[in-house]
Amino acid sequence: MKALEKRRSIRKWKDTPISEQELSNLLWSACGITKNKYGKVKSKRTAPSACNSQEIRVYVLMETGVFLYNEENHELIEIIPKDIRENIGTQILKEQSMELGAFSISLAVKDIHKSRAFYQKLGFKVFGGDISQNWLILKNGDHLIGLFQGMFEKNILTFNPGWDSNARQLDNFTDVRELQRQLKAQGVEFESEADETTTGPASFVVVDPDGNPILVDQHV
Repeated sequence: MKALEKRRSIRKWKDTPISEQELSNLLWSACGITKNKYGKVKSKRTAPSACNSQEIRVYVLMETGVFLYNEENHELIEIIPKDIRENIGTQILKEQSMELGAFSISLAVKDIHKSRAFYQKLGFKVFGGDISQNWLILKNGDHLIGLFQGMFEKNILTFNPGWDSNARQLDNFTDVRELQRQLKAQGVEFESEADETTTGPASFVVVDPDGNPILVDQHV
């Protein structure tokens, strides 16, 4: 009761940085894990949420950059490698928008010749690929579909970071490894992962709650 009675908001700040241990304590107090998950039962947090939905995300803004608190490993993940404290609102919204790049549907087809003929009737034209290798990319306006024979079992939702819908390289985009780190921080499980020690082309695969595979495939 005394703690509640004496609780106050303090708006006087010191220039002295807090220690790593103090920051660690603050992060755990804000959204740390008090009980590990087991089986399909979620972990428990210091910050309660409705039906244990765990929608709270904690960010740390420092001179060295912006970091997302990963509760599972009690660590900070860098998401913006620069100081944005003077422009917090617009910069975070811009950097955290999950820019996935060009979108297409990759279809697992039985007969690529019949499938090409069918989609051409819908106005799609061949945009890329090699039918002798059993794959084609078709385009209608900004809409893309891929036809793949004998390469995978299920249709796949595909995103290409760094490309626009014409497969032209974008000047600014979110790297596939950064997308992977952000998704990991939110507890998303991966079927395959990009090597985060590399640069350039890489990909990862996740599966949505209904079993639909999602490929995030960066070619640049």
